[in-house]
Amino acid sequence: MVPPFDVFRLARTGPIWCATATDLEAAKLRALAECATRPAAYIVVSLKTRNGLVLAPDGSTSAIGRLDS
Repeated sequence: MVPPFDVFRLARTGPIWCATATDLEAAKLRALAECATRPAAYIVVSLKTRNGLVLAPDGSTSAIGRLDS
């Protein structure tokens, strides 16, 4: 089974895949852990709904809605 969430770091050149997670809380924790070593904004994407959540380096979050390819 494919984990339902992907975590990406938002770089100047575009999103860079970092990890997968089994639930939203685990994905947020992974993004915050990545941010501790590589400060940047991170995005968590649900593979089921394609909705995204941006986590800023200060820990704030904002929903960005559906991401279509």
